[in-house]
Amino acid sequence: VMIFFSAHGVPLAYVEEAGDPYKAEMEECVDLIMEELEKRGMANPCTLAYQV
Repeated sequence: VMIFFSAHGVPLAYVEEAGDPYKAEMEECVDLIMEELEKRGMANPCTLAYQV
């Protein structure tokens, strides 16, 4: 079963030009969740998508 994470999108310029940490924070959060699931024996694939 694919695990689908959905996050609110922010303008790319916020991330690239202004240094907004949102994208990195979301990716880190997903990684931490997936690490915990793997520890519990659930090695499902996942994807992270941003809403527009």
